[in-house]
Amino acid sequence: MKSQRIILITILVVILIAILVIVSYFGYKQYSAPKEQQQIQQNLTTNQQPTQTSINNTSSQTYVPLLGFNFLLPSGWQAKSINSSGSAAIVVDSTNTQFTMSMQIVKSYQDFGSGKYNITPIQTGGSIWNEVATASIIPIGIDLYGHSVGPYYNFVADFGDSKVPTGDYDQIFSMVKNASPFIGYGNYQFEEFAQPNQDWMYNFSIIEAADGHGIPATLNIDGFQTQIRIVGHMGGNNGNTEFIFDSYGPDNTTGQQFKKGDILFLFTPVINDDLSIQWEKLQPNLKTSRGGAIFKKVPN
Repeated sequence: MKSQRIILITILVVILIAILVIVSYFGYKQYSAPKEQQQIQQNLTTNQQPTQTSINNTSSQTYVPLLGFNFLLPSGWQAKSINSSGSAAIVVDSTNTQFTMSMQIVKSYQDFGSGKYNITPIQTGGSIWNEVATASIIPIGIDLYGHSVGPYYNFVADFGDSKVPTGDYDQIFSMVKNASPFIGYGNYQFEEFAQPNQDWMYNFSIIEAADGHGIPATLNIDGFQTQIRIVGHMGGNNGNTEFIFDSYGPDNTTGQQFKKGDILFLFTPVINDDLSIQWEKLQPNLKTSRGGAIFKKVPN
């Protein structure tokens, strides 16, 4: 009898311990799960932050990249930092005066609001101009491709509480004039194929010689019942780069549905110098291509 009672007590103790272990385990999971989920979310958020844009420093030159432009700083100037969006940098000039230089995309000439002075052509076929400066701020307008269609940028050198040092204005204006934006000169290809034997090859070329009215470009489309020859130019608006129709080439034999000024497609540079295409007036032959396409860079 006594031994049975001991066995019963032992069983009850084991059951009680098991219950306590189970309760403790699920209680810990309930408590820790939100914290683990929160930590995972924090990690994801951290990983989604834009990577800080790098400043290219060499022994004699410093390039500062802002919104797709590379600015070569004057001799003796240094870049201290650049923000995560790549739109502003802290720079120190040769007199050890610190200032912020920044870039902003604007929609039209009217958005500058302070007039245009000393309009100067630049290598892209567009122009830059002075705006109304103050003792501590230098604003410079940029029309990248000309044609009064943009894309437009507002460059600002802000010296804060300091006055612009003597000589800095000319050096900053020269730096902006000689900035190297992404142009994408060269040849690109895109191919569509449909069973059993229909295909279309797109050959897009951005031509290095500026014509004084923007960057010229051509598009040839050859394939099933198609021979299209298009002459156009680069333009832009709201920060988008556009391929704009000017005329048909002499060998064009397939329709003439476009008129001068039509935006055929938008594009942005992606990895390996390829172009990501967003179709506009020009549409691809296949429905599967209508969400966009990648024009692959090919050797000249």
